[in-house]
Amino acid sequence: MSKSSSQVTSAWTERVDDEETRAYFQQRLLLFAKMMFIIDTLFFGIALLAYQLYPSMMPSRINVLHLIGGICLLLLFAAWHLLLPREHRSLRQLLALDAFLIVSMAVAFGILCFFSYDRTVNMWSVFIWTIFLVFGRVLYVPSTAARTAVLSAIAFTCIAAAGTAVAVWRPEGLSVPGPVWAFGSIFYGAVAVLIAAVGSHVMYGLRSRVLAAEKLGQYTLGRKIGEGGMGAVYEAHHALLRRPTAIKLLPPQKAGAESMVRFEREVQITAELNHPNTVEIYDYGRSRDGLFYYAMEFLDGMDLETLVAEHGPQTPARVVHILAQASGALQEAHARELIHRDIKPANILLCELGGVPDIAKVVDFGLVKELKDDSMLTTGSMVGGTPAYISPEAVMDPDSVGPVSDLYALGAVGYFLLTGTPLFRATSLMEMCVHHVRSDPDPVAERTEQEISSELASLIMECLSKEVSERPESATEFRSRLRAVPESELWDEDAALEWWRSLPEKKPPSEAIDCTAMTIQRAALGAADTVYPGEP
Repeated sequence: MSKSSSQVTSAWTERVDDEETRAYFQQRLLLFAKMMFIIDTLFFGIALLAYQLYPSMMPSRINVLHLIGGICLLLLFAAWHLLLPREHRSLRQLLALDAFLIVSMAVAFGILCFFSYDRTVNMWSVFIWTIFLVFGRVLYVPSTAARTAVLSAIAFTCIAAAGTAVAVWRPEGLSVPGPVWAFGSIFYGAVAVLIAAVGSHVMYGLRSRVLAAEKLGQYTLGRKIGEGGMGAVYEAHHALLRRPTAIKLLPPQKAGAESMVRFEREVQITAELNHPNTVEIYDYGRSRDGLFYYAMEFLDGMDLETLVAEHGPQTPARVVHILAQASGALQEAHARELIHRDIKPANILLCELGGVPDIAKVVDFGLVKELKDDSMLTTGSMVGGTPAYISPEAVMDPDSVGPVSDLYALGAVGYFLLTGTPLFRATSLMEMCVHHVRSDPDPVAERTEQEISSELASLIMECLSKEVSERPESATEFRSRLRAVPESELWDEDAALEWWRSLPEKKPPSEAIDCTAMTIQRAALGAADTVYPGEP
């Protein structure tokens, strides 16, 4: 199935402009009209034959039923020919025809139901026809669950209204009590609407996964492993290379001008960095369907937020090991005059690479600031970052954000790793920002029962100073001082290997929570608490 089969399913809420999508929607609507015309012709033909063979089944208002049946077939035949591929219809016209088909047929079926009041079996037959109408649309016409629910509700409302009117007006003409018929038509109609809406939702998801399975250049996408505000991430395989790969792509509905610039800039900036502790970018480009994507190394491990959530506070020796690697990645970025601006536990991944355990990777450069760039997109005239790890100057004067702002965030990450808790707790974004500007965090040694050297505790608290001048001057200095603390020699490769080997064996993705999904989602997309101006 082509890309258009997935995109057009969003037509209820999203604008779709490409010709391929419009043509696909017209094709599916045409098939639906043809299918309904054939089925209704058979239904009416069988009904007429049954009336001839068994006259007792014939309703007293048979002439009215013949008229309504003929109108139904004419409407479907007209729609069939209005939707022929040679007739170009805009997407707006196609959506209107879709709604007109359902509503007009529903009204006609409601009238048929009402004038079959003296033959309850015929009333139920019309109800079944309505189910065919609604469920047939789910199978043939791409649609969101919301649009399907509305149109299906209209269809069954007509039937329920007709049945209720018959139950009130001519109860002696029914073979079942009027209240039973009225309640039954409403209840079964509601169930059918629910099933139809769920069916459209499932079909929408299937079409999305079909889209995800298409090829992007030399990459074939596999399962979806993450999604966030700026795009979706899929496991991928290169046509020739066998290295594990993750693909991040920006879907068309999110491809606004600013989003495209930010997305493209993120990959270009990250690709400039080649430090072993920075996520590696392999490739980027546009698919034949217009999707912007980039390929990066597949990091199978866990982010630091998950690490603490599942395994608690980490030993000081391991924290020093992790922070030293992260500061190395920042050291290279700062040397290129790039400020990350969103250092947080979810953006530092811990994994095994090439048999080496406890490799830390800094990811998600989507909020990076170039000190030499004065464009509105990069100068930080916005508050950018994650509230729990944002520096005081980022709150008060975003234009002043610099390398030491990343060190403040990295110090907050170290504090979190050692204590298992963030610097501050707050019930709102504003309260959290005020804490960063005005409140002093508790000394790290007071938040943990672990023994922490005074050198390490002092370094962490210096990073968290409100005054920029009181923090380490650079990532280089921070890393050098980390290597000098007593804990720096206490975590080695043997300890790391023992820790990783102690983890339970991973289950297949369908049977267990996928750590890769969590890490790649946070790595490539950023967490939901990242703050952009004008965005929810």
